[in-house]
Amino acid sequence: MNNANSLTMKKLLFLLFFSNLGVAKSTLDAIEIRLVNGEIGKPENNGTFYSPVQSNDAGLNAILQNYNISYYGQHINHIYPPYHDRYIEIWCQNCLADQLNQLRIDLGAYSSVIERVRSYEPHGAFNDCLYSQIATASLGVPVGINNGIIVTNDDGLNQIFQNYNVFYYAQYAPYSTNESLLRTYGIACNCNSDLLKTALDNYTSVISYTEIVTGSYLLKNPSFDESGTIVYPNPFSDHFSIDTKKTVMQYSISDISGKVLVTSNLKQEIDIQSEKLSTGTYLLELQFDHNQKSIYKLVKK
Repeated sequence: MNNANSLTMKKLLFLLFFSNLGVAKSTLDAIEIRLVNGEIGKPENNGTFYSPVQSNDAGLNAILQNYNISYYGQHINHIYPPYHDRYIEIWCQNCLADQLNQLRIDLGAYSSVIERVRSYEPHGAFNDCLYSQIATASLGVPVGINNGIIVTNDDGLNQIFQNYNVFYYAQYAPYSTNESLLRTYGIACNCNSDLLKTALDNYTSVISYTEIVTGSYLLKNPSFDESGTIVYPNPFSDHFSIDTKKTVMQYSISDISGKVLVTSNLKQEIDIQSEKLSTGTYLLELQFDHNQKSIYKLVKK
């Protein structure tokens, strides 16, 4: 082999080597855990990025310290109230596939503190709950519970709930003055909510629409409390509405990487800019009085 061919072959091998590294190594992977008790294993730093991640449990910290964890924060506002503060999102920066798998194994084995472990995308949605809006206020309402499964006044809906182990079904905003919100229910199941969503979306005689639940995230602010805020419709086409009991001081929309696209203290300005957004996924940050903040996943269709 002459020198020219030898040099060409070395270049090809070099490119293949680093291409394979790129496939094997992921920039950012996320894991979601559900704590047995929301007070044990919660973040001590309220989700600060790229600082030493710490929970309030020494055993969990020992696991986290073995991996390149860049974020450990609460994913709050689950539909089912007892789960409200028990979900944690963990980001593993530049973890190899085998490292990420071992992290899942280590977390799952720590069953005294961690009840459930699953892989998912950063800022992803909960996969065991959703919003559902009934078509009329009188059909599809809960009337009781049987063997842990919700019973409504509609047989077809009851069969779906039975199939997908729906254990929670309640009006999401019972005190709202908005008629459509009064027909909106929060649902939690022992199932994959994507499959439940498909079944409900196909039951058009009773269900008008369903929506995934993204929840929100505790930021580095110890005075943060639940905002009681609903953003709808989501996904949206041109504009979205915000139903909240609090005063919104500032609105910000970022792309999924965190780059801020628009910031304003006027909802009208956000409406103008959101209409110009391309189809895709965004993060909506609402800043309330007393510097309280909440972040929502926002989808433009």
